[in-house]
Amino acid sequence: MSLRHPYFTWFAVVVLAAIVFTTAISLSYANPLSDRNAYKDLPVGFTAKALSHDDENQTVTALGDVELTQGQQILRADKVVYYLAEDKVTAIGNVSLLDARGDVHFAEYVELHNQMKDGFVQGLLTLLADGSRFTAVEAKRENGGTRTTMTDATYTVCKVCEIDPHPLWQIKASEVVHDAEDKTVKYKNARLELLGVPIIYSPIFSHPDPTQKRKSGVLRPQYGWSTALGTHVKAEYYYTVAPDKDLTLEVEPTTLAGTLVGGEWRERFVHGELKVSGTTVNSDRKEEDGSISTNRQRANIVADGKFDINNLWRSGFDISRVSDKQYLRLYDLSQDNVLVNQAYAERFSGRNYSRVSAYNFQDVRLGSNAVQPDILPMAEHTMVGEPGSLWGGSLRLGLRQRSIWTGMEICTMCRTVTPPNLIRLLTEARRLRVASPQPA
Repeated sequence: MSLRHPYFTWFAVVVLAAIVFTTAISLSYANPLSDRNAYKDLPVGFTAKALSHDDENQTVTALGDVELTQGQQILRADKVVYYLAEDKVTAIGNVSLLDARGDVHFAEYVELHNQMKDGFVQGLLTLLADGSRFTAVEAKRENGGTRTTMTDATYTVCKVCEIDPHPLWQIKASEVVHDAEDKTVKYKNARLELLGVPIIYSPIFSHPDPTQKRKSGVLRPQYGWSTALGTHVKAEYYYTVAPDKDLTLEVEPTTLAGTLVGGEWRERFVHGELKVSGTTVNSDRKEEDGSISTNRQRANIVADGKFDINNLWRSGFDISRVSDKQYLRLYDLSQDNVLVNQAYAERFSGRNYSRVSAYNFQDVRLGSNAVQPDILPMAEHTMVGEPGSLWGGSLRLGLRQRSIWTGMEICTMCRTVTPPNLIRLLTEARRLRVASPQPA
């Protein structure tokens, strides 16, 4: 039945903290205490079979099918007791919470104190809306709600039936600690179990909580095996230099092809961005004729940048160079057949677009001896009329010029481009031979 009692308003507000706490204790690493702000201004609905107040012991007790609702959240329990003198509230027996995400949380016992910031949950089971499940034998929050510790925690996305409660796979940890101040989640004795058998184990493990977009630390290692490299393991360290720049360092030892080291630098500017990466290794190199060159220093570099000059003009570059043709494929860095290098400047003005650029190409196809020409420069301009400005339609006109340098000659071509139903004219195509330098 619905109750009206002098202590009802205060009691409902206090027990509402159990809703916030139960959600936060099970998903604190995802978004701690977010529901408090989302629902604090909504009214609280409350029902119970009985509500009593003990003046001597300073307690308010709700018994029998206790239910509190606020927004899309519903909290149920067999018994809820608020201890006024101790500023403590407990929910006992068949405690369940349906939150706004669609997740359902179950517990046998919930206790809150210290103005509802700290507390304890026993027998926690969370069924997430995506079908996965999370459990913990017990969980507690300390230090004013900034530290959450879960004991004997498990996580799995597999469905668990009542007859056989063991999932196909699950992640277990003897302890999971979320520190809201450091914004980290730490694990002790973490292990991955398949059919109940541990297959991966780590005594300690930690990562930033999802409220952190980035944080310095060791990245997840990668490993593999191939006939060319043998067994190889790649370890990376990510370092946050500043809010606008970061650095990633990597090392990848292999059993057959040396140890690859590299790094990547990323930086944002007020009017641009820059990214530079590269790798190097000392290893034997198999030439295209089948011979072996020993102890060769091999490397590659990749860089790109974009910079806004003003409201109309933007410039940029893309660089990709490698020491030899086999390097990128051998270490699985790239599968490109031709590496493209360019520098450009472009202008945007209404519907019109202009671009001046220069290109250089590196052919890394095995067995190919083709000479890749350079384009020095290429200029283009496109003009587009306003809709309806030409007999109900619009005019589009493009101009393009290229100078192709092969080392022996320059070929310059200019073209005026119009839509297919208008005039198409090749205005000029000429070849200008340039004598190659003669050896002294």
